[in-house]
Amino acid sequence: MTITYKSRDEVPLSEKWNLEDLYVNLQKWEDDLQLIEVLANELKTFDGAINNGNQLLQFLTTQEKLSYKFNHLYAYAMLKVDENTRDTTSQSLLERARALSVKVSSATSFFLPFLLSLEEHTLKKYIAEEQ
Repeated sequence: MTITYKSRDEVPLSEKWNLEDLYVNLQKWEDDLQLIEVLANELKTFDGAINNGNQLLQFLTTQEKLSYKFNHLYAYAMLKVDENTRDTTSQSLLERARALSVKVSSATSFFLPFLLSLEEHTLKKYIAEEQ
């Protein structure tokens, strides 16, 4: 037997995913959005300024924190849209997350070319400095 619902409101709560596992409320999402913007600006400052192991470690640590937060933020926005594709508030969250993605990519675009340009012995020296 197939059950058909006319709206999401008719779907039993037990059959819906719980987005509170990602964010308990929209304010927490907004807080992470602001934090990610701050972290992205922080990462920009490393462009041309990684000259030792400590600076490389700081960049990678900040990038990892940003990536973790951004993945949660983006997943939440995508799932909110999937709950109801007609909801303009959810669509707005996803658009803001996409715009933030561009900002993050821009802030970190220097890193891969930088890393590839390092001599192997320099990279090994940087790693050894932080062990």
